[in-house]
Parts: sequence; structure tokens; C-alpha cells
Amino acid sequence: MNTTRIKQGVLATSVAALFSVNAIAQHSSDANVELVGDIKGTQITGVTVSNDGRVFVNAPNWRDGVRFSVAQVTDTGEFVAYPNSQTNECVAQSEVRKDCFLAVQSVVAHKDKLYVLDTRNPKFKGVVDAPRLFVVDLASNEIEGTLILSEDAYHPDSYINDLRVDEKTNRIYMTDSAHAGLVVYNLDDNTSYRILDNHKTTKAEVDALSIQGKPFTMPVQSDGIALDTLNDTLYFHALSGYSLYAINTSDIEKSSNDVLAEKVRKVATTGAPDGMIFIKVMFI
Repeated sequence: MNTTRIKQGVLATSVAALFSVNAIAQHSSDANVELVGDIKGTQITGVTVSNDGRVFVNAPNWRDGVRFSVAQVTDTGEFVAYPNSQTNECVAQSEVRKDCFLAVQSVVAHKDKLYVLDTRNPKFKGVVDAPRLFVVDLASNEIEGTLILSEDAYHPDSYINDLRVDEKTNRIYMTDSAHAGLVVYNLDDNTSYRILDNHKTTKAEVDALSIQGKPFTMPVQSDGIALDTLNDTLYFHALSGYSLYAINTSDIEKSSNDVLAEKVRKVATTGAPDGMIFIKVMFI
């Protein structure tokens, strides 16, 4: 008799390590690794794949002269500014415009949309404009809307880092890696707010990490985030830390730290991760 077993869990990875070879790879059906793109001189902090197999990446605004904020990796391995060159032209000189990417940290493809998380904090010098999510229609390759965070959802030194889309609650969850806390964007009424602001569960646990034997002395707060849509659970983790926390999405509300902290649980002690993703693995 054939049996099917499903394992699920949170996979934590280091994006910096993943791209240290300046390449993007994906697993083919025979478990070999296929090189789909190679780029030098540009740091990549986010990668995502749409349902139809299109690969998108983003480059942060950490220095002058960045070529693009968001790019699609073509079948021939080229990195083409996405959705067009005009939307990407502000990053090189940190020009602040409403219709242009300024300081993108993450891209997430979800169904027929690409969510582009713009920190609006170029070169970590502080937020110069409200952080926002550009929503790109993957069918038309056009920006269909911009979700702008309210003033009470971020701080002047915030660096909104990563996101997950929750269809059941119609909300988007984000981490803030500079000013510890989580951000919730409610798509029903286009409101946003912070939770667990400066709370111990979202703050860095250590002042320094050792990376390949060298000290990394910039503490990074709440960074990795993952969503379990089967059990309606949100996971989050500081980069400078070893504790993986979780909260049921039904418990997430605009409330005091003390109230929400009672609903947060530590689920594991891990290595210090950067990005995280929740995966299901099926064995037949």
C-alpha cells in the first residue's frame, strides 16, 4: 500500500551566503542544481519565483551606482530591470519619487502579483519617505497600486525588511530589522500598525556574530519571517539571535506588547538566520 507523508517546517537561510557565489540556482527535477543567472558587482538580498516560473531579484540601496532595484532573470540569464527601467532609475542617485523604487530590500511573488518592499531608507541613513509596498500585476507587468505605511507603523530609523501575504486574514506581515518590531498591513481598509515594538521577542539577542571567523558587529533586529498557512502561524526571528518565535495569526491584533507577548511562544533555538521560508515536503 502506498502511503504519503508530509513534513513541514521553517527553513532558515542566509541570503548573503546564498549569493556569495554571485549566482542564483534552482533545483531541477533530477535534483541537480541549474544555474539560471550570474551577476557580479551587485548585491542581491531577495529572490522569488512566480507560479509560472519567472525569477525576480532585488538589489538594496546600500551604495551609490546600483544598477537596478528589481530585476527579472530571463531564460538566457540576463538581469532586466522590472517592471521597466523608469521605475528603477531612482536607486542609482537615491532620488525620491513616488513612482520609483528607492531602497528595495525584498520581493515576494504571490499568485498573480509581485510585492516590492521599499524601505525608503537609502544607505541606512534614515527613512526619507514612508516605507511602502509596490504591487505589480504580473500579467500586465504594471504597478497596480502602492501600499503606504501609516506614520505609527514605522520609526525614523526603521528598515522594513521582509514580508508574507496572508490570504485568510487579508493582511501582510512585515519585519523591521533596524527598529525591532513587526508591522501589519490590513488590505481590507488599507491601515497599518506595529506589534511587539521593541519587545524582547523582536530584538537582537547578541551584539555580534561570527561570520566565517570574522566579527559582524551590527546588531540586526527582527528580520526573518515565515507563514504557515496550514496552521495559521506566523514565525519570526532576529538575525542577531538564536530564538525562533511564533504567534497564531488569529491572535495578531493592534494591542499592547504585554497582551500580545502572552500569545507569543518560542518554538526553537536555531543558528542565526537571515531569510526564512515555511516549506512542505511530501514523501510518497
